[in-house]
Amino acid sequence: MLIPFIENAFQYGIRTDAPCWIRLKISCNDSRLEMKLANSVVPKASVLGSSGIGLKNVEKRLHLLYAHQHTLRVESDEQTYQVQLCMNLDTI
Repeated sequence: MLIPFIENAFQYGIRTDAPCWIRLKISCNDSRLEMKLANSVVPKASVLGSSGIGLKNVEKRLHLLYAHQHTLRVESDEQTYQVQLCMNLDTI
């Protein structure tokens, strides 16, 4: 479940013509897995083939497989894209 978010950060957050960055933190405490991922944003005009379908599919899978066992928060602005995913491992 984590890999698509990480792939997305590299695919759409990396550029060669300006500084860019990716921050990833994964922790597991008391049967709770938490991933915090943030990356710089590439202007949409620079991104080819970006439809958002991949992340929507991950959201659907999370809902189908882990309903009421996870929280997903996605936030973005002109400079930063952030994802926070928490999963309760006791019920998985």
